[in-house]
Amino acid sequence: MYSKRVTKSARSRTNLSKHSSMGTLHVVGAVALATTLGLAPLPAANAASAPVLGEAEVTAQTNPDSESIELSERANRKISGKLPNGDNFKLPPVGQAPFPTSANSPGLPGSQAASNVVEPAPPYVPQTSCDPGEKKGIKAFKALVMSTYPAGRDWGSSRNCTDDGTSEHLEGRAWDWNVDVNNPTQFTQAGQLLGWLTADGGANAKRLGIMYIGYNYRIWGAYRASEGWRALSNSNPHTDHVHFSFTWNGARKKTSFWTGKVKSNDYGPCRIYQGQPAPLRAGKNSSPCPPAAQLPNAWGSAGLLWRGSTGSLVATAQSKLGATQSGTFDASTAKAAAAFQHRAGIPATGAVDAATWFALGMGEPVSKVKRSLKKGKRGKDVKRLQRALRMNKKKRDGRYRKSTVRAVKSWKRANGLRPNGRASKSFQRSLGL
Repeated sequence: MYSKRVTKSARSRTNLSKHSSMGTLHVVGAVALATTLGLAPLPAANAASAPVLGEAEVTAQTNPDSESIELSERANRKISGKLPNGDNFKLPPVGQAPFPTSANSPGLPGSQAASNVVEPAPPYVPQTSCDPGEKKGIKAFKALVMSTYPAGRDWGSSRNCTDDGTSEHLEGRAWDWNVDVNNPTQFTQAGQLLGWLTADGGANAKRLGIMYIGYNYRIWGAYRASEGWRALSNSNPHTDHVHFSFTWNGARKKTSFWTGKVKSNDYGPCRIYQGQPAPLRAGKNSSPCPPAAQLPNAWGSAGLLWRGSTGSLVATAQSKLGATQSGTFDASTAKAAAAFQHRAGIPATGAVDAATWFALGMGEPVSKVKRSLKKGKRGKDVKRLQRALRMNKKKRDGRYRKSTVRAVKSWKRANGLRPNGRASKSFQRSLGL
């Protein structure tokens, strides 16, 4: 998936418009499983897929031994950075900081956390939804960094969902800070901040809700802090900018640095189907996400339109959604899609996903749904519903009783829908029936 050849880092793009992709349509199919596991990006038609840090970190989590040996060997021999005195900076071995360290780093001011208050190591929670608006914790962190270390530049947080594979940029909980290793002042200030963040097992990074950091051929994760700066298995070495990815608590400014209190983990929205975006965040999720279900065969012909998609299919969807027919899937189109999904009883992803594709009449699914179901009904269609809801096998008896009512309510509640116990035709079809 990733090139093992170390390439010169391309200049990062500074705003969302510069990230627009030529890709207009994502077709769900054979790559769905790999995409959900973070092993491949969603395919964008006619668009080059640039490697992103989120994908590399997913790969490292799925297979910790997958980091590129060739990349780390080259990096160990590489001169990567310029110091204020004119000397070159030689990249140290894996595990050590890939920047000049300083004992006099000022750090970031304004922490509300007492010296003995620090979050435990967070879990790795990759991006699942398409919600690229910059979150308030990112805005606040960025403002502090830019005022304390003014040599660097803001390279943005939000990205179109067509631009990257798995990346926290797509949920507005990542930020790129332009500090080039070949600019001595920027490199020095980057080292001061990163040294302060990762000292003492990453205590300050944890207080801010920073999940991982990528810079100068290396990656540091708060969940693997004892390993230090690991080799970055990504063909973009991140020598011209630091990438910060945040936990959901960090992105929402709900960490001890800002509040003085430690919150329990927020695992974010969960995908329902492989290769499909998760519903937009509706509230805190205190439990790890279960594996997503395989996309139903009946939906195999559906497309996927979301932030950044362009073309005639987008214009058609906008017409059906009552949105301005610009042919570009922008924030207003996402808002219209979410509103339609709420009305239709479909999980609100803010994208024209497979369920929405068919609900809008943009195609015809192969469906066996013939009637609405409620308590008291029985038959093979009830049993199919029970199977789709993943009910206990002993309860899949084809009878719509209290256990089925509870399962329907639970599914709707978990996906931000009104939790009644009826299974309308559209609800059944949203399950791929």
